[in-house]
Amino acid sequence: YERIIALLKSVFLVNLIIGAFGLVINLLLTDLYSTIFASSSSGLNREFKEIIKTILTLEVIGDSFSWGIGASASSVLYCLGKTKKILIINLCRLFAFRLLPLWIFQNYTSMGVEAVGLVMLLSNTLTAVLSVILMIPDVRKVCREHDIRFRTIPVNTGI
Repeated sequence: YERIIALLKSVFLVNLIIGAFGLVINLLLTDLYSTIFASSSSGLNREFKEIIKTILTLEVIGDSFSWGIGASASSVLYCLGKTKKILIINLCRLFAFRLLPLWIFQNYTSMGVEAVGLVMLLSNTLTAVLSVILMIPDVRKVCREHDIRFRTIPVNTGI
């Protein structure tokens, strides 16, 4: 169980570093990505490029750290055998955090396609928050039952 808690610390740290690096790189390359996607044999569609750029920017902001945080929490839940919680997280991700907001944005706002980027930002952020909320009681329980002090476990454990 000490290795699971150490894994949480290590994976969380690595995912945050990769997320920060990915955020910077992807924000710098958003214009290039949108140019590639908006290009065809008939040339560059500038209007479509701006739409893609808006969606990608929102998605990159929502993805970079959220995916790492959610993945870290989910990995610990998998290690502890909490697959029902993983199922709940994934059902919420799809139905509560993606489809419902998209439907609301399409039917009750004047947002256009940028709603897709905003939905992904919301979905990834809320999924990370839910993953952490569902993980915390299990980590606390494991630490309490096995007399593990979360703060004293070194990150480099040779896992």
